[in-house]
Amino acid sequence: MLNFLNKKWRFIVPVLFVEMYLIFTVYLLYFGPLDWNLTNNGELVSYLVLYHLSFIFGYVLFFYQKRNKGIEEAGRCFDMDSFIVNNYGLILFFAFLGSVISYKNMTFGSSLIPESFFSDLYIGLVEPRSARANYAININNMASFGNPYISSLLLFFAPFKYILLPSLVYFWTRLRFWHKFFGFLICMIPLLGGIVTSISAINFSYFFIILITFFVIVLQQNTIKSVKAELKKRTFILSFLFVISIFSFYQFYAVKSGANLYQLAIENVEIERFDYLEKNGIIFKLDSSEDRTFLYDFYEKLTIYLVQGYKGMSISLDYPFDSTYGVGHSIFLQRVFEDYLGFNIREHTFQRKINNLWDENVYWHSAYSYFANDVGFFGVILIMFFLGYCFSFVIYRIVQYNEITSKLLLPLFAIMFLYLPANNQVFSFLEYMIPFWFLLFVIIISAYVYKKHKIQVVSEKIC
Repeated sequence: MLNFLNKKWRFIVPVLFVEMYLIFTVYLLYFGPLDWNLTNNGELVSYLVLYHLSFIFGYVLFFYQKRNKGIEEAGRCFDMDSFIVNNYGLILFFAFLGSVISYKNMTFGSSLIPESFFSDLYIGLVEPRSARANYAININNMASFGNPYISSLLLFFAPFKYILLPSLVYFWTRLRFWHKFFGFLICMIPLLGGIVTSISAINFSYFFIILITFFVIVLQQNTIKSVKAELKKRTFILSFLFVISIFSFYQFYAVKSGANLYQLAIENVEIERFDYLEKNGIIFKLDSSEDRTFLYDFYEKLTIYLVQGYKGMSISLDYPFDSTYGVGHSIFLQRVFEDYLGFNIREHTFQRKINNLWDENVYWHSAYSYFANDVGFFGVILIMFFLGYCFSFVIYRIVQYNEITSKLLLPLFAIMFLYLPANNQVFSFLEYMIPFWFLLFVIIISAYVYKKHKIQVVSEKIC
């Protein structure tokens, strides 16, 4: 039975998971397989503690306010669920256009129709390290992303491109066969782009988007029987989740180790280490290759993937703050304001200031460092409070109203928190940033409209 998960616990569980994960990354930083040779240890830990406390305070404050006011009965003056289902064809169409443009940009294609798709896909599947090397060459050579006017259409298409996957899971039982069929095919376009370029973050994002949607579905059930029933209805999606989870870790390890699993297991190819980190004073605690098993090597690489942004933050604490006027938190906005509007933004970022010590094009920087570009590291305390408050607001709308817009937004929060120690994954890329602000705006507007509608109804009853 899931009856113990009453509304109070359904508010608590999400923030508990987030904090457990973030604290675990700090544990990996100090007690994991590497000695990061951190500077400003005391200051770094103090800020991290303040960020966590501020995030929790923002989350609890919203919940406390709602509890004191008394959580009102759920009600909506507009059925968003039916609206999405009835107009799913339009979502498919716009998501398709957005996915095609995204694939072209990701693979540096010269046309919207990929001419070398099958050969590129073969390399991505069999030799992911080579595919990633080709992608890195294009990035380093500043290869053109094509027509900027076509790329700018993603400002409109990005919300539909993102919404397609979680809505497919939520409405799987309500959608027509052809909607499910073409929806799945369109969802595969960006995923195939991730395979062609060997960008692990895309596969991981798909994995977490689906995982979080299932988490919400399970969390809203009251019995084990109803959980099994809902999962059984989505057997195909669960199978896809399993496949993508296996492939994501396969691709991640193949890229990071320099060989695929067949070469490592059968051909006895030597596993590559991130030896370049040693020039930054980072020490591998287990140096002997004979003692390093496959699992330990995977653990080592995953740790580097997750926590290297803390190292950049520790270095940045030595440098003064120069405001980037609300733009520096996002790599996408930095490029737009500098390359197209002529503002000198990047030179004021912490990433550029420490470039000679922690290369901004090679290493990651935590989201805290990107937020600090705009408000300073002390100001990030307010940013974390705001994120905690907004996260609580979204969880409240899900638990209390079962609101679809909030359920669509939740996976973006999950991706944000997952990459918080590593980089600013959501706000740095247009295809996540636009859907995040769009969905949050819709939630706020719908809450305001419902509140106004409720007041109007009450007034009419009094009259």
